[in-house]
Amino acid sequence: MGQIVNPRRTQTNRRDTEFGVGTNDFWGACFRQVNPPFDRFDSSATQWRTANALALAHAANLAYEDDRNQILRQLQAWGFPAADCRVFSTNTAQVLAAVNEEMIIVAFRGTEPGKLADWLVDAEIIQKPWRDFFGEPDLGRVHHGFMRNAAFIWEQLSQFVAGARAGRQALWITGHSLGGAMALIAGAAFAFAEHQPVNGIYTYGQPRTGNRAFVVKSNQRLRAVTFRVVNDRDLVPHVPPMFIPFLIIPPHGPIFYRHAGGLLHFDAAGKLRTDLALWWRTSLRLVMTRRRMARQLRAAPAGFAPLDDHSLAAYIQKLQAWLDAGKSVSKSKVQGSKFKLTEMAGRKL
Repeated sequence: MGQIVNPRRTQTNRRDTEFGVGTNDFWGACFRQVNPPFDRFDSSATQWRTANALALAHAANLAYEDDRNQILRQLQAWGFPAADCRVFSTNTAQVLAAVNEEMIIVAFRGTEPGKLADWLVDAEIIQKPWRDFFGEPDLGRVHHGFMRNAAFIWEQLSQFVAGARAGRQALWITGHSLGGAMALIAGAAFAFAEHQPVNGIYTYGQPRTGNRAFVVKSNQRLRAVTFRVVNDRDLVPHVPPMFIPFLIIPPHGPIFYRHAGGLLHFDAAGKLRTDLALWWRTSLRLVMTRRRMARQLRAAPAGFAPLDDHSLAAYIQKLQAWLDAGKSVSKSKVQGSKFKLTEMAGRKL
């Protein structure tokens, strides 16, 4: 690959690299890969696959790149003809769509590293009805900002996928951080609004996205193929709070947030776990007042472990190590009739 200098990236700091925002050295390394991540991708899988999780994490990372030509060259190297790929962008969202004979990959960009701390402190937490943006059926209420960003890009994306899916390719959706929330929303929109089958939704460091009704209804169709990966003490999956008692929205009452899909949680040692005990212990350790959180995030974000654990590079590193070790997560723990991995199993407090 010839070196392409992005004027917005000429000054690269440590946090840019850690959060997976592309650098020339990083993209050069991608092109030099002997075994591109999608070489081991199982496009027909309907259960957790570590190789799939790793490949989709690389796709989510690629969604951070600004240079469209760079994106298309990388997708070409991964086995997706550039002529069959698209990048859709708005002022608040970017998504890449890659197509080959076996699959369609949709990857949403998340929050830029330099903006993450401010978002965590000042984040919008209002919910809006699903039908306001995606029509029927009613899937409950979803974070307004996440749903609005996904809706801005939805018409272009959905039309492209519908046209590209003439061969009934498998549809895979992914995203990191806020991109993970938009990936979940897009997956629900494909499944319910467009009646398109979704093979898998893999997210990394995804914040809570909707209320209990959204979680219960989306899980009815997507819970077995939705995998939410969390890295150790990553703070972002713990926001917005599950319950916001001081904010009452008539006639809906207080705001509640839940997670959909199945949890796969890397601990500090890099072990991938599916039990909720680690999740709740981590959640309790991260509970803090709004003022204290603001002070820690803004005073020294580079040394704040819950933000460092949000790095997509850290997710990719742990997934690669887990795959190289030949370890797997048993089906009985990831899936099952009761599907215990959903946060609070969709129950009321």
